[in-house]
Amino acid sequence: MRGDDSWFKSIFSFIGIGSITAGFVSSVSIIAYQFYNLMLSGEWIPFKALFILRWLGVEWAISPRDWLRVHEFLGIVPLSATLAALGVAIGLIAMRIGD
Repeated sequence: MRGDDSWFKSIFSFIGIGSITAGFVSSVSIIAYQFYNLMLSGEWIPFKALFILRWLGVEWAISPRDWLRVHEFLGIVPLSATLAALGVAIGLIAMRIGD
């Protein structure tokens, strides 16, 4: 880096902490909604990682023709865990860039 780059480090630290926080807040929110629905109706609604891809209209998520094991894996992994891991990954990368 050159000169006074403290603003650069600050921005990426902010992005890193924000991404980690957003990942965990969204995960807790999804679990809270699932728990609320369980208490309300007596039924647990599972949200899987594939759910968000289908919601976004990704054709592969709706009817896969290749990468079938990845599709199967994303149909098993909880969305809350996916969002938490994604937030941590983006946050760590951003903080590493800021170093």
